[in-house]
Amino acid sequence: MRLELLQIFQKLSSGTYNVLRAFENWADEQTLEQVVEQVTADRYRLAEKHYEFAHTAFSQIDTDGCHLSVISRSYYAMFHGGRCAVYHTARHDMDDHKTLPTHVGTILGTVYQDLLVKWRELRNAVDYSPYPDLKGMALKDAAAQALTEARAFLDAVHVYLTQRGVSV
Repeated sequence: MRLELLQIFQKLSSGTYNVLRAFENWADEQTLEQVVEQVTADRYRLAEKHYEFAHTAFSQIDTDGCHLSVISRSYYAMFHGGRCAVYHTARHDMDDHKTLPTHVGTILGTVYQDLLVKWRELRNAVDYSPYPDLKGMALKDAAAQALTEARAFLDAVHVYLTQRGVSV
């Protein structure tokens, strides 16, 4: 057995050991890279589901409550899109809302980092306050902009993953 592998295994946590044991039982069916590809594609599909819900809701229901939900779901579309790009690149999950944008910025560029920060702040405002600060935008306009920017974000993630050979 290679020395590098033994050095890693000597500091193995019980949680990591359990993951390795589970994968060992699965190894006949899929390689580790196939699992990474599947998790990446599945998370991208989750991002698209959030976007689809927001888009459908916006086009069918014209209420303040709906517009609040559109902003929230649009943010989560971007959040999960960012997570899958980071996961595929770094080979680990990054689910912290405050630190994910920095990692996305190094992969997709600061434009997408800034979008995540902006929409996390606006999502927090609409989810937690009866008087959300929408940075001067009307609620319906903010919802429309959230949809537009979520679509652009997901399109960038799609291009990135496709260039890396992921089928999404």
